[in-house]
Amino acid sequence: MAGTLAEIATLSFGILSWLFGWSWQVLVLLGVAWLAVKCDRRAAAESRYRVWLLAAAAGSIVPGLIALAERVPLPAARAATLLAWPTMNMRELAPATLQAVQPALDRPSLIWPILVAVWAAGVGASLVKWASSLGKLRRVRAQSREVSLTDLDCSGLDIAAGSGAPILLSDQIRSPGLTGLLHPAILLPADIVSWTSRGERAAIIQHELAHIRRRDHVVSFFQSVLKALLFYHPMVRYASNQLDLQRELACDDRVLALGTEPRAYAESILKVLERSFLADTVHQSASFVTKKTLERRITMILDRNRLHASTALWRSLLLPATLIILAAGLLIAAGRERPVPEEPPAAAVQNPSAPAASGPRVARGAVVIDPATIWIDTVKFGTMALQVRGTGVLVRERGGRLKVELQIDAAQAPHVAVGQAASIQLEKAVFPGSVAQVGAAGQGGMVTVEVALENDLLAAARPGAKVNGVIQFGRAESVLYVGRPVNAPPDSTGSLFKLDADGKTLTRTTVRFGRSSISTIEILDGLHAGDKVILSDVSAYDGVDALRLP
Repeated sequence: MAGTLAEIATLSFGILSWLFGWSWQVLVLLGVAWLAVKCDRRAAAESRYRVWLLAAAAGSIVPGLIALAERVPLPAARAATLLAWPTMNMRELAPATLQAVQPALDRPSLIWPILVAVWAAGVGASLVKWASSLGKLRRVRAQSREVSLTDLDCSGLDIAAGSGAPILLSDQIRSPGLTGLLHPAILLPADIVSWTSRGERAAIIQHELAHIRRRDHVVSFFQSVLKALLFYHPMVRYASNQLDLQRELACDDRVLALGTEPRAYAESILKVLERSFLADTVHQSASFVTKKTLERRITMILDRNRLHASTALWRSLLLPATLIILAAGLLIAAGRERPVPEEPPAAAVQNPSAPAASGPRVARGAVVIDPATIWIDTVKFGTMALQVRGTGVLVRERGGRLKVELQIDAAQAPHVAVGQAASIQLEKAVFPGSVAQVGAAGQGGMVTVEVALENDLLAAARPGAKVNGVIQFGRAESVLYVGRPVNAPPDSTGSLFKLDADGKTLTRTTVRFGRSSISTIEILDGLHAGDKVILSDVSAYDGVDALRLP
């Protein structure tokens, strides 16, 4: 039972970590869109709409592109470290963060599953509400009757055709709207003829046709899914409101471009608004969310000097689109090449707070071991970072700039080469850098490695200050790996106690090890993904083939 709870807690923490990273990625991209729109206030509504849509679409696919980039060799992007912080897994934020959350992961905990359950409940509630609205619209459409322009006394007016969308009348709605995703239809109140003129009805139909030609019903579907998944994200809600407003303004542009009289068109909007104030639980127009947005819409309709969407729309989109694509590219590169914190999950090597496994206690013919004295890790399949750790000092170069001289074990030196990525921790700050020079072996079997830093150090940094560093010399793709056990050198054969299916028995298993890193080691044979093994020092159990948890 404890093992199952631990697995659930670990899985839940992983889900929360992924949501944390995705939320920051979306915030960065929507922030770029907000800045682009604010800097170009004279842009047409169509341009602003596309900027927001591009940012929202980029935010929705960045996690998938990061996962793809993990499997596709790409050039290293050093500039991506500037945006690495939004994409970090929560485990990578700082050693202190790991130390704070590790105890909850090391033992059965309900904290993370509860948080995931809260998020899932919020997503479920949003989806249920949305599905209920769609269900009502489907029922309304099924009970509506189709009419022609002649039936609406609009046959003699200039109404753009060619959309193929039917016009439906319903007694169950109070304001116009669209229904249907693959086959959209215009839905009008059954009594629309009694409270609108011919010109007003034509303008209303033109407006809904503009939505269909722009595929706004498809974008609305995308918005609803994104808002449901990130219901807690204030920037997602703000961007969705902006998309709603700008799409209405863009449709207004199209209607007025067809020659519709602005005052008559504004009058039709006010009449629809008056109807929407009456309770309409089936359809509520997104263009009348607040009094402020309504006033802005009416003002822009009546403004004779207003900007219309031009044929050179791409010119106004060129800079915002470039910035959004650049930001997305940096986020993808940052998610693929994350800075390595000074302290990787060291608990995966050996639980520092747990003592070495105590001697065996015999009970009912079995060797019983106290779970508080051991550290158990799960075998994983995927990409294993190959890293070397060292300690060193800051040294002043001739030009006055500070560099780092790390001391690493001579046995690891053959893996280190000039140009490899490195990260240096000074106090609580992590600075990216790269290997500038690899020296010869010195006294004590240590090799000096010079690391050039990419960013300026803290103002308080002084020559001689001690630092910790990590150098990444490669990545092992598609391999089995586990936390590095005590007394398990690379390219060797040893034995580990593996937890059996009953969750209680631990059986000694012969394992062949491959490449090793700071906190992980490759498994070549003897284990499978998902197996759980003891990583702690179990030398007290030499000669024992099986252990048992109480």
